[in-house]
Amino acid sequence: MARVSGTAVTSLIVSAVYAYVAVYFALLFRTRRHDREYLHFAVFVGLLAAATAANSVLFSGVVPFGVAALAMNVSVTSIVLASAAFVHLMQALVARPWPRLSQVTLLWCTLTVVATGAGLVTDASRARATAIGSGLFPLIPFTGIGSVLLGGCTTLAGISAARTMFSDVQEREARLVALGSIPAVLTAAHDVLYGAGVVSTFFLFQYGALFFVAAMGHLLLRRFLRTHEELEQRTEEIRRGLGQQRQAQKALLRKEQLAAVGRLSSMIAHEVRNPLAVLQSALASLGKPTLKAAYRETLLDIVLEESQRLSRLAEDLVTYANPRSSVAMPFDPAEVVRSVLDGVRERGVDAGIRIEAHLEGAPDRMDGDAQAVGRALDNLVDNALQAMSGHGTLTLAVTTEGEEWVLFTVRDTGEGMDTLVRSRARDPFFSTRPTGTGLGLAIVERVAKEHGGTVEVTSRYGEGTTVVLRMPRRQEGAA
Repeated sequence: MARVSGTAVTSLIVSAVYAYVAVYFALLFRTRRHDREYLHFAVFVGLLAAATAANSVLFSGVVPFGVAALAMNVSVTSIVLASAAFVHLMQALVARPWPRLSQVTLLWCTLTVVATGAGLVTDASRARATAIGSGLFPLIPFTGIGSVLLGGCTTLAGISAARTMFSDVQEREARLVALGSIPAVLTAAHDVLYGAGVVSTFFLFQYGALFFVAAMGHLLLRRFLRTHEELEQRTEEIRRGLGQQRQAQKALLRKEQLAAVGRLSSMIAHEVRNPLAVLQSALASLGKPTLKAAYRETLLDIVLEESQRLSRLAEDLVTYANPRSSVAMPFDPAEVVRSVLDGVRERGVDAGIRIEAHLEGAPDRMDGDAQAVGRALDNLVDNALQAMSGHGTLTLAVTTEGEEWVLFTVRDTGEGMDTLVRSRARDPFFSTRPTGTGLGLAIVERVAKEHGGTVEVTSRYGEGTTVVLRMPRRQEGAA
């Protein structure tokens, strides 16, 4: 049984080391896909692993020259491709790369690989056994063309290494890589001479490249760690920024809440001040002993009217500012409309106002808070009655839109709204009526929002107003 030489074992160990480094940096590239230098370095080291493994076959002992020729071609092809990757890596280190060098290297290495595949680089007919130490190993010499082509690859690699040594580099560690590339280039040149039969040693590039691999691996790992540290630092800065932003948002929200409370207080004070002034004046007049009975009755009516106005304002404020939690239950929308109309008739309607109800398109049921929907419709009907000033037509209709929506339509033939009034109609406390609270439409919008619906207002001055309360037919969690 033939004994495997120590040189072959050493080559196999070096090949395994290269393979491990190649896999390691390929995995790093998966986490840093925007930095392709990790991939290029992994390819370079992987090619070194293939070349070194092929050399271990040559150093394993006397093997058939056919197997030796195949191993030699694999080694040469891998080294040539590694030369192209080497030039690319060195170009990436300098501040001002030389694109022409990369183009020439790619073209020359491609030509050399093609020549190797065509059998023009090595000459198997001149193969012989050569003595290295105490063993005999196959020697497949290079042809003249092969020596020129491989010499050209080595020269291009040497030029790229020299440019890195004497040019401005992007990173401080690049100088270390340039120093590590010197043994790689020198041993590559030696291997070309060995293959040409000029020197009688054995392939050394697989060992000389270790310095370059160590230096380049160190640079890429340092780059990876720096990027990781910068990423952590930026993450921490973003975290601090988000914390500060949250604090600023809380402070801004607090200011907005206080401003809203201030505006609401101002509006309430304005709305309450007028009826209180009227009440105070009426009560002061009622205290006069000489007041006639007819004036007393008029003043008492004024006191009652203003008291009712304050009561409505308080009720609307409670509804607007503290909406109760609605419970979605099935109800008959047509029945809610009938209830609203019954309430209107009980309060009394001017003889000049005609009421029309179109409920034939109403669904049998829908989900929601029937009381809240009724209150919203009540407000819309009150607004419509006030807009018609004792004459006109009030129309209420319930229809469906597809299978998902129910539309409550309240239409009047009153005076309508001009552009300015229409733009402010939804604002709380805005009203054009002397006795209005200005919260009617705001409450309607609150009810619609709580149900996931919308309110659409269409109005033209002198032509009347149409309000459509659009509500979903089904509610989540409805019984």
